[in-house]
Amino acid sequence: MPAAGMTGPDISMPGATIIIVTLFTMNRVLAWARRRSPLVKRLLDFPATVLARDGAWIPEALAIEELDDDDLGAALREHGLESISEVKLATLEPDGSVSIVPNDGRMVSQRARRRRYRRRQGA
Repeated sequence: MPAAGMTGPDISMPGATIIIVTLFTMNRVLAWARRRSPLVKRLLDFPATVLARDGAWIPEALAIEELDDDDLGAALREHGLESISEVKLATLEPDGSVSIVPNDGRMVSQRARRRRYRRRQGA
């Protein structure tokens, strides 16, 4: 017996089409509303979170974002850094990526694939 999922007992092609069209339509409506309304944008978007400043992690921010040592180490390595002492500022961006500004101000290279660290619902 096939799984019913969101359509309940309906496993027909028209039922699936209705679900797909509804999801795409809602996505477009929310994207439009987010661009047009500051209130909707504020409700749907998370602000960036400062994770580290001047060579030290901020424990409260790490706890709120539920980041562990493996996540933090991976973020440093992806930016070509070896330790937190090399970091002037580290920020968890709304898209889930970690941006890092090194102490010496040099440009850092980052691989094209960016890891996502944000774990909160809706991010």
